[in-house]
Amino acid sequence: MNNSKKFLSLPHWMHFGESPVADWKTIFIFGIICTLLLVAFDISIFLNLDKNQMSGGEDTSTTQAPDEQKFAHTIIYYADHTASLDSLNLDVPRDPSL
Repeated sequence: MNNSKKFLSLPHWMHFGESPVADWKTIFIFGIICTLLLVAFDISIFLNLDKNQMSGGEDTSTTQAPDEQKFAHTIIYYADHTASLDSLNLDVPRDPSL
């Protein structure tokens, strides 16, 4: 029974409250472990995105081009919108200190 308690007990540097040095060592070690796990996770995401596995691995070369008629209509709409904004009288008082 004594061996099982010794096996399950924490190392001497992981006991909080015994000394400030032990507390800071524990915090520092767990910080390093969390940082390494986060870096490993970021690298795995980068590699998955680089291989295009996150987006389902679809080949973008076979996708259809946008509809040219809708594209032309959108350009005309925004050109008309810009013309109507330009025709507005935008004489507002301005700050003379600028």
